[in-house]
Amino acid sequence: NMVYTIIKTSGGLEISNMGDGSSELIRENYRPEVLEDLDYVLASFSKSPPNGRICILNGCPGSGKTYLIRSILKQLDAMFLIVPSNLIDALDKPEFIPLLSSIKRDHYKPIILIMEDGDVCLVPRKSDNISAVASLLYLSDGILGAMIDIKMIISTNASIRSMDEAIMRPGRLCRNICVGALDYSQANLL
Repeated sequence: NMVYTIIKTSGGLEISNMGDGSSELIRENYRPEVLEDLDYVLASFSKSPPNGRICILNGCPGSGKTYLIRSILKQLDAMFLIVPSNLIDALDKPEFIPLLSSIKRDHYKPIILIMEDGDVCLVPRKSDNISAVASLLYLSDGILGAMIDIKMIISTNASIRSMDEAIMRPGRLCRNICVGALDYSQANLL
């Protein structure tokens, strides 16, 4: 599946094709509970409406979150759109809506927004990130998000205890997948 990214040009926001960013999943590299949650997200994101439009992957740097995202690219039929961290708080701005509408019109597939290191839109709302969190909530279960069929995959190094409660609400959150290290015996087998 092709992956696109949002770029800001003098004419406004556009998308640019980045190529095929997918990878086969090596299931042995993950704990059973991670794989169970991943399978749940894949099944949910394949139906309409899904059981929540947000999937969060959290864990320490190097735990395999990005690799899981790359395997999702391989397994779902959708329009994948990377949102650079400097545009996360613009997701609900007037310039972003025409971009999403044109993507849906041209591709007629669900749109999966990918936000790596999306901590700014997940942590509890304060004056410095209220716009980013509001944007995420608006697109996750607002009317526009449902009509365009937007889903989100957000990776973070933030702990589960520090995420905004509104994001964690059932029906909005499909799964929060805690990607951790393998236990000692499984790591040795690999």
